Amino acid sequence: MKKLSIILLFAAQFINAQVSWGVKSGLNLSTINDKNIDYDFKTGFYAGGFANIKFAEKLAFQPELLFSMQGAKTDTFPIIGLDENGQMITESLVEIDYKLYYLNIPLMFKYYVIKKLNFELGPQLGFALEKELAVSGEPFGESSIDPEINVDLGVNIGAEYEIYKGLGIGVRYNSGLTKVRKGSDYRNNNSVISFGLSYSFN
Repeated sequence: MKKLSIILLFAAQFINAQVSWGVKSGLNLSTINDKNIDYDFKTGFYAGGFANIKFAEKLAFQPELLFSMQGAKTDTFPIIGLDENGQMITESLVEIDYKLYYLNIPLMFKYYVIKKLNFELGPQLGFALEKELAVSGEPFGESSIDPEINVDLGVNIGAEYEIYKGLGIGVRYNSGLTKVRKGSDYRNNNSVISFGLSYSFN
């Protein structure tokens, strides 16, 4: 009986919740956390929509659907290996470029410190729409390797401030929990800082 009462209480909260829809877009600064390679940040963008479900004065749940351009790059990565004749290469510089395009689904829980300012935390599920790992440089020439992993799971944390009548500005950090490239024994996870604008149709 007690469990039923709790369920009914939560159901009532959502029935009476204030729901608003909106769109958002902005800039991504993305890289890959890798134990062996120090990747540079790569610039991309994100765009999509959201539903803000405010079920208490200071609490809201916000599912989103976002297209996101991510990746990482490095211009001078030293590598040791064999050339086409089987001879040992003691030093070579190659360029590595990850190009990753995701359909991301953040599920954000928001806490409103004041009416216009909120902090957010929640999981994110990403589906790879297109992905490519390009490697180039002497003596390897150019090659392209599919990173092979189609689903990315991560955690988001961020903040948002309404600057004028539904128009908001926000910052968010995404830390990936799954590897970008299959078969690696070391960590290689997405790391993305996002800055952008949102507009809520109240």
